[in-house]
Amino acid sequence: MEYFDYATGLKMVKDEKWTEIFGIPPRKPETELTQEYCDLALAIQKVTEDIMLKMCSYARKITDEKHLALAGGVALNCVANGKILRSGLFGDIWIQPAAGDAGGTLGAAYAAWHIYLNRERHTNGGSDKMKGSCLGPAFCDDDIEKVLRKFNAHCV
Repeated sequence: MEYFDYATGLKMVKDEKWTEIFGIPPRKPETELTQEYCDLALAIQKVTEDIMLKMCSYARKITDEKHLALAGGVALNCVANGKILRSGLFGDIWIQPAAGDAGGTLGAAYAAWHIYLNRERHTNGGSDKMKGSCLGPAFCDDDIEKVLRKFNAHCV
């Protein structure tokens, strides 16, 4: 834990350890995005995709389930999710929309309900029982144009 700050701070890696780990200093917000930071981001993305695919492959092997549900911050990695779907490991995937690791608590609660309390699992045949949870309200074009005029904003 001497390298990490996620348990008590707002960063994954402590600033003083970042350079030691990655060989470049932490990038300051809004500074130039240089090739070395792009290369680091790509490397992290590739490793994340590889790990997610391996975990999903293992999950399929031990459960023989045809569908996959994911939750948590990493589960919002659209590129990795696309690769999982195209891999053919599962017939379909569903990503729980709570944008953060707290989303895993829904799965844990459901698992406790089903596994430990021996309650029946209910499915709805694919419809969205969450009704678009946290996707926000809908606005018609007239409402949007009214706000644009109010703030003298222009669409490009």
